[in-house]
Amino acid sequence: MVAWYGASHGFDGSIAVTASHLNKEFNGFKLYQGKANPIGALNGLIEIESILNTLPPVNGTKPGAVN
Repeated sequence: MVAWYGASHGFDGSIAVTASHLNKEFNGFKLYQGKANPIGALNGLIEIESILNTLPPVNGTKPGAVN
């Protein structure tokens, strides 16, 4: 629904926050470019990771990882 809504309303991108019935480490984000094209390791995720790694830490720490 998130990808469809973003695409049908002309958004440049959309993010769906996932929540699993499993443990918290299995939660995450699904990223979409405009027109509901998924963003993955082969088309933009590495660039997003590079940008995020240049940001200052939150509360003095840099938790998490981009997989």
